[in-house]
Amino acid sequence: MKMQRTISALAIIALFYIFPVQAGKQHKQENIENSKSLNHFLTSGYSRKKILETAATHNGSLLFKKWKNSADTIHVIAFRVEFQRDTTSSTSGNGLFGFGDSAGAGDERKYYNNGTYKYDDLPHDSAYFDRQLQFVKNYYSTISHGKLYIDYSIFPSGSTKAYKLDSTMTKYGPGEKRKEETYSEYNNRINVKLLKFIKEAIAKANSEILSPFSGLHYDAAGNIVDSLNHRSVFLVIHAGSSYLTDGGEAGSSYRDSPFDMIDAFITPDYLGAYKDTLGLDSAGVMVKGKDGNSLLIDEIMMVSETSNQDSLNFGIHGILVNQLARQIGIPDLYSTASGVTGVGAFCIMDFYGYSVGQGFIPPWPSAWVRAFMGWETPVVASMGLHNSFNLKAVCLGQGQTTDTTKLLVPINDHEYYLLENRQRSLIGGPDIFKYDTTDSHVYIDGTFSLNLANNIVKKSDTSSEILDVKNYDASLPA
Repeated sequence: MKMQRTISALAIIALFYIFPVQAGKQHKQENIENSKSLNHFLTSGYSRKKILETAATHNGSLLFKKWKNSADTIHVIAFRVEFQRDTTSSTSGNGLFGFGDSAGAGDERKYYNNGTYKYDDLPHDSAYFDRQLQFVKNYYSTISHGKLYIDYSIFPSGSTKAYKLDSTMTKYGPGEKRKEETYSEYNNRINVKLLKFIKEAIAKANSEILSPFSGLHYDAAGNIVDSLNHRSVFLVIHAGSSYLTDGGEAGSSYRDSPFDMIDAFITPDYLGAYKDTLGLDSAGVMVKGKDGNSLLIDEIMMVSETSNQDSLNFGIHGILVNQLARQIGIPDLYSTASGVTGVGAFCIMDFYGYSVGQGFIPPWPSAWVRAFMGWETPVVASMGLHNSFNLKAVCLGQGQTTDTTKLLVPINDHEYYLLENRQRSLIGGPDIFKYDTTDSHVYIDGTFSLNLANNIVKKSDTSSEILDVKNYDASLPA
């Protein structure tokens, strides 16, 4: 079935990476040869494993009825990975969590010390990531109306411990395109470097006696599950800032740390395409599970320590929410071939969507996603009949699964419109749109302004992570 999409303001994609719109400025687009130069492995990818029951398990029908009424549980197993200490200015920080005294860390340390980074402050220890995942847990509980529960564990145990690789970040980060390289060759080199990181990060974690994988096993259906038989998925958290925000508000033309790591969802297709190059026996990395039994890790999410960079205060909330959405089988809702936005800021499955609110306040998923996941069921308007329908605003729907939040209007026997009511100002009050133009933590999107501070319900006292907000849809463009 085809979906009618709402087209929003265009965000910019450059090569294989995308940049959010910030403070009314659009990041500049890199010169690319054509759409084929886009690195499709990095701009797309979602799980086909069907680890949750969705419309995909019911021939694509958005009107499917779930086989069970209980909530689904996903166990996110996260492990922290850092690199050998470096002193190059081509990476943000020094390869370790929390930024150190390297040549490239001086300015970043300055921005943390002088309060430029009001959110996601230091320290970036295990507790910091626990609170980031707490936000993800709260988000999915809300938007699924309690139908999806996120459990999580962080390895290795210990506040400041991490699995340390044998090389510096420059071995794995993309770096600049070489003059003699075509874009195809450049993208291929990036893929190999990134997958070497994934392979070595998993192997390093697996080498420990109490590894992230040691208590896991396959269930009868072939899914990797924990001791409670909850399906387990994997997240590698690496030291350093995200490559996606290098250059800060000025954009990619002002990149100064080209070896920072890229946030990507790794799929079996991705691993399979480079299996021989990586020296893998199959499209994945083998690890030791419960009782020493072998498990194949062929899907993994990855996220940077922070997206704060070059004085731009930017959250990893949206990236984490988007990564988990890919992991549970939700496809992209923008063009992965050309990099053109589709549903825009009205869904977390568009890069413009998970970047709004400075990356701190991902919006509600779109009507199609919520129906696809079985979190809400559309009301169908019968063809040929005159009728009226009341659509409750999505942001008011928390815990209200009986309200009509979307309407499916058939066009013919294989196409339909999906209608939903999205409002950015029904929750939170007028203060979330009051701002002081001298305050750097205010998100400005050309047409309206959002005061992040006044939309926050709760944040941590330690590192100022945003834990809960009044209105996820407050960052909508209209």
